[in-house]
Amino acid sequence: MRSACITLLFCLLLSAASSAAPSPTLRRVTVDGRDYLDVRAWAASQRLQVVSSGEKEWLLTNQWQRLAFKSESIRSEINGITVWLCYPFLAHKGQPLLSLLDYRTMLSPLLHPPRLPPPAAIRTVAIDPGHGGRDPGFPAGDESEKHLTLQLARELQRRLLGAGFKVLLTRTADDTVDLDLRPQLARKAKADLFVSLHFNAASSESKDARGFEVYCLTPAGAPSTNDPADRGRVGALPGNLNDRFNILLAHQIQRHLVRDLEHADRGVRRSRFAVLRSATMPAALVECGFLSDPDENAQILTAEYKKELAQTLTQAIIDYQRTVQRAPSPPAPAAGP
Repeated sequence: MRSACITLLFCLLLSAASSAAPSPTLRRVTVDGRDYLDVRAWAASQRLQVVSSGEKEWLLTNQWQRLAFKSESIRSEINGITVWLCYPFLAHKGQPLLSLLDYRTMLSPLLHPPRLPPPAAIRTVAIDPGHGGRDPGFPAGDESEKHLTLQLARELQRRLLGAGFKVLLTRTADDTVDLDLRPQLARKAKADLFVSLHFNAASSESKDARGFEVYCLTPAGAPSTNDPADRGRVGALPGNLNDRFNILLAHQIQRHLVRDLEHADRGVRRSRFAVLRSATMPAALVECGFLSDPDENAQILTAEYKKELAQTLTQAIIDYQRTVQRAPSPPAPAAGP
């Protein structure tokens, strides 16, 4: 009951924030050949107060929103949840700047969520249990990641069916399923969402790594969070057609995982994982904790914790559904010359 009340309150606040915000002012600034948003001008149009700390940390707030950035950093915080930018936030000659790409593919969709055009709706969810068959994933005692993701997927399937969704599992047994085939199966089933389930692992040099992270597809031409050297920079992929919905889905899932299960927030991240590249519906890949961390490993191995994970993911999907199926809002205007 408490969770339902919190969810309803969040949806009402989001709706109020969207309706109260005036049309944004997008003043473009070019630095080293890249286009940036003049954050002060935009914040003024959104009735956001801008507070800086020696031009190193920038906080933008009003009664609905809290946005935090650091100069020369790709780490940001959007309404209490970590989101990794494509390009560092800048304080250029004392002027706070956010890349125009990050505004269009991250900040704008999160603050002014896109809506599905009627009669489109979220009815069918494709759940992708990571690994399987010849690919065991990370070992976890007598278990392996491939078994744990399938167990979680079955529990999530049960709860989504109970909530009125249709559900497809990309594998229902310990089978090898090619990565490129998984989003194809979702497309053939006419799925409206694609959620890939994994458990994380860190190298011995990162023994303190723990918590949740959620990935969505990297925008066209931008570097991925997991590819800082920019080796995988490519043009538009089929999944980029849903950029605005992808980030909204990923943020919704991360918000629920961090707040409902109270684990470390490793943030919403960008990647060109194979299962995200060709997904023709909004898609996210969820890292549901670290098997390399003894404490999280012990939790993940229990049936009770997987039930909690499944319930949290179900609520995140329901909240996403409620957000995108509300009445359409006008699109944000294009940036000026």
